[in-house]
Parts: sequence; C-alpha cells; structure tokens
Amino acid sequence: MSNNHYKVFFTISFLYRIDSKKKISKSFKSDLDINDTLLNNSLDDNNVHKRWKEYALKTSLDKLNPTSDFNNDRVSEKKIVTHRIVNLMNLTEVHET
Repeated sequence: MSNNHYKVFFTISFLYRIDSKKKISKSFKSDLDINDTLLNNSLDDNNVHKRWKEYALKTSLDKLNPTSDFNNDRVSEKKIVTHRIVNLMNLTEVHET
C-alpha cells in the first residue's frame, strides 16, 4: 500500500429517528484525516474522492468526528458533501476528476 495521507473537509446530513413517528434532519460539518490504513484501501490523488465517499457513507457517524453522540441505528439517508480534500504529503488540494 502507498503511504498517502489526506485531510477531508465535509458536511454530512442525515435523517435521525426520534421515535416511531418522528424523524428530524440533522447535519454536521467536520474534517477527518484519512489514509490507506483507515480506509483499508490504497489511496492516491486519482481515487481518493471515490474511496472517501464510499467510506463516509458506510461507516458509523461516531467515526466521522461528530460534535454530538448519535445512535447509528436511528440514522438513515446519509448524504455527504465533500468541500475539500488536501494531500498532506505535498500540501496540495486534490480535485475530483
């Protein structure tokens, strides 16, 4: 695996079930350092956007650095907006191709 490290700035929004009849929309902005080990995949500037989105949508919210605790069993319809991904090895922004 390569040794690339990235910082991702993103917003995630989702529906959160309060009880059987009530859901509310929630979101939070955050940033996260990602690398090959965290995503369990080889990362480079060409695939980091795709791999990040796959990871963010399937992982639990507590691993995405939220400001509050959420019960992941109550979360549905997650949507991710990636604002910026920076390659920390050479300090350049990686644009989606």
